[in-house]
Amino acid sequence: GLLLNGTGSNQRFMLSSLSQESASSSSVTYSRTLTLSDALVGDSGAYTCEATNDKNVKNKTFFDVHVEAILSTTDALEAIIQQPVHMTCLATVAVLASSDVTWWREEPDGNVIQIISETGIEISQEEFGQHLLRSVLKIEEVDSLHTGTYSCRISTSSNNFQADVTLAVLKDVFEVSTTQESYVVGEGATVVLKCTTFAGQAPSDISFFSPSGLLLNGTGSNQRFMLSSLSQESASSSSVTYSRTLTL
Repeated sequence: GLLLNGTGSNQRFMLSSLSQESASSSSVTYSRTLTLSDALVGDSGAYTCEATNDKNVKNKTFFDVHVEAILSTTDALEAIIQQPVHMTCLATVAVLASSDVTWWREEPDGNVIQIISETGIEISQEEFGQHLLRSVLKIEEVDSLHTGTYSCRISTSSNNFQADVTLAVLKDVFEVSTTQESYVVGEGATVVLKCTTFAGQAPSDISFFSPSGLLLNGTGSNQRFMLSSLSQESASSSSVTYSRTLTL
């Protein structure tokens, strides 16, 4: 029954000014809006709109507002074997007043076990924005046994909430390719050789060697060979592509 006027303890409620929408010879239509920002579970309930005319006659209408808890995570993740992975879950702070987010994993035999912080596995929680809390499950070094379905959960006095994420662990990849394997040119022509890597992480270097095995770095006796810097071309959650060119 609190009057919502956008001041004091209810500053999240913004009240517009009274606005005339239409008029005829016999009636006028006015409106006013109430805007609630950063809705919380505790804001659920019946809201009343009460209008009063110049004769102090009051009339009412009602709104039923139901705010559900937010509990969300990424649907699917891919990770390279022996690399770290982070799974993130967001939940409303209001729901977490009496309970924390917990993490669970479905075993290959169908059993579901709770995950706790231990060597190589860390669970952390922190406020994220004004009304959200972020829970992060971090696995320092994944292997094929970590493949499966994970879920973050929270229970309140009235509801249980769960959000699932599927983790796929990929074998480490390290592929090297060229844009063109064979070149036929005349003397005096310019030749550009491009080498590309596709891997789980950035390469430490991409080098070029001459037919005699000489490292071509653009200095000394091979100044006619110009070597570009290492360049990232694309990236995804599980791999990155880098390239480098040698110009003769």
